[in-house]
Amino acid sequence: MNIALIVAGGVGNRFGANRPKQFVEVNGKPILLFTLSVFQQSPHVDKIAVVCIDGWHEFVEHMKDQYNISKLSYVIEGGASRFESIYNGLLFLKKKISIDDYIMIHDSVRPCITDEMIEDSFKVAAQYGAALAVAPCFDTMFISDDGVKINGIYPREKLFKGQTPETIRYEVAIKSYQSAKLSGLKIDSPTSLLMQFEQPVGLSRGSQGNIKITTQDDIILFKSILDRMEARK
Repeated sequence: MNIALIVAGGVGNRFGANRPKQFVEVNGKPILLFTLSVFQQSPHVDKIAVVCIDGWHEFVEHMKDQYNISKLSYVIEGGASRFESIYNGLLFLKKKISIDDYIMIHDSVRPCITDEMIEDSFKVAAQYGAALAVAPCFDTMFISDDGVKINGIYPREKLFKGQTPETIRYEVAIKSYQSAKLSGLKIDSPTSLLMQFEQPVGLSRGSQGNIKITTQDDIILFKSILDRMEARK
């Protein structure tokens, strides 16, 4: 079984709105809804779980009913950090799924994910045990040892921009997070955490358009992406 674990536990301080950014409306719909809709429509996802910030659980349940997000099976209490939120989600699912199921961890504020990315992430995770969606780096990357003058150029063909989804076989995920918890490691990035335990992570398909909404400027970009999608219909 494939489960999408949507992380919606952040408060979005940098965004500067009167509500967490995942619940800010764009074209009359919460950002989270755009994200959930992609997973709802994907044939590669069996269930959806949302790790939600305190005080917004009823909002998510209402959104599920209003927009028929039938795959949304669990709304889970978020934590004080992204690490804690994901850990809470994994613990909650422990008795509900198999160790051989796959957990696709995705930011609630990356609404431009596509089904092609979802499919590829599961395929790569099945091969390596875990997968990270990435996009190529097109900028020339310079190296400076002192922050004052340039000492060299890093080959950009070796550089990738990490995104989500991050897909992990459940047994690998829960063991890694429990070990991290015992060791006092609280790393927000699942891929960075897995690297601490030498777990291979394959690169899966990402996109320059798979944006993370962090600031008000990102809303403008998201609206332009929606306009282009609507024009293609």
